[in-house]
Amino acid sequence: MSKSSNSVKTPQSSSKILKSGGTTKDVYEVSDEFADEEGGEEYGKKVMLFDLGPEDSEAEQEQGSDPKEVVLSKEMLRQGLSMIGRTVDNFQYAYIRFDGSNKNLSNVDTLAEYLHLRILILSENRLRNLLPLCTLKHILVLNAHTNEIESFEEIPTWPYLQALSLMSNRLSSLKGLYANHIVYLQLSFNGFDKLEEFNGSTFYALRTLELRGNQLSSFKSLSIPTLEHLFAAQNNLKEISDLNCPNLVTLHLRDNEIRKLDQLPSLPKLKYLNLRSNLVSRFTQTAHLDKAPNLGALILMENPICGSEVYRVEMIAVLPLLTRIDKLLCPEAELIQGRSLRLGRQKNVEGVDPLTDDPNIVTPRPSATNTNYMDADEYEGEGSRVALPAVGSTSRPLNSQIKL
Repeated sequence: MSKSSNSVKTPQSSSKILKSGGTTKDVYEVSDEFADEEGGEEYGKKVMLFDLGPEDSEAEQEQGSDPKEVVLSKEMLRQGLSMIGRTVDNFQYAYIRFDGSNKNLSNVDTLAEYLHLRILILSENRLRNLLPLCTLKHILVLNAHTNEIESFEEIPTWPYLQALSLMSNRLSSLKGLYANHIVYLQLSFNGFDKLEEFNGSTFYALRTLELRGNQLSSFKSLSIPTLEHLFAAQNNLKEISDLNCPNLVTLHLRDNEIRKLDQLPSLPKLKYLNLRSNLVSRFTQTAHLDKAPNLGALILMENPICGSEVYRVEMIAVLPLLTRIDKLLCPEAELIQGRSLRLGRQKNVEGVDPLTDDPNIVTPRPSATNTNYMDADEYEGEGSRVALPAVGSTSRPLNSQIKL
């Protein structure tokens, strides 16, 4: 059978585009050879793109009130559609992924016809409203970082959404967010200054939350029992208080103004803590880190306390399970010295000095936030780096990895 504008050849059988009211343009019938999920993925690697009609310019300029509006074109659709998977309601196959990143788009309404999309990448555009895409009921992943979205009310209620990136938009409230199944939420570089809506009644599945570069001065009202990874670098935090997330494994608070640690809550599962470029200067404050007894990696570089000659040993004395301090692994001799100091203090051994502050350390005045914070001190432990699954390349790395 020869290929027509409405069909493509598949192994052992020909396939045609199914049409249902002119909406399911991206659906195919396939042979029994591709009757399972793995087969569908393999098919997606081999299938030819169907004919979208005559090629047009990269961006269609529509006449209207905004002459600069850039509308998603057929050529962009041709280039952006990928990955073929099984449809939800039958044994056919459809395109499930679209990448329209960095196209200067202000209108993507055409995507509303592609009902079976599950992964949507619209980063680095000029989008303000995604409501016309409410027909896409099966979206699992949305990456729309670096756009002009001001409210979650401008985003459809997608009941199966699991991973959402809206970094570098204009958000300041969760009003309108339907968070039923979201496990990964990226809200860095927006305008959040409080966390009143960040609680377990809103998020009952959330595991990773990124809030870098906002205007937070405290964690007041943050209460998400399922949360495992919290990134809140480059805010205005002065202490770690009111944090009700007992299952945290990763806590990244670089480039804040944290001076006190006495309000640190109990974090029995915490493995990694990054306090780089804060204002911690007292060993009597770091003693409160024992509320995270299983901590394995501690980053305190560029704090005043690092100027003490006994800094590393004192940290091990507080946290005997540490294996890494700052960028360096703890050598065996250092571990023995620190653990011995801890034991001596616990047993009040004569000649072992009690924990005291170093009088030679002077706390500096708060400095401007260091914007170059994504550095070699990022946690590289097992299961630590988290990034949106299959969302393509972005200008800023998304620091999380989850499995959907």
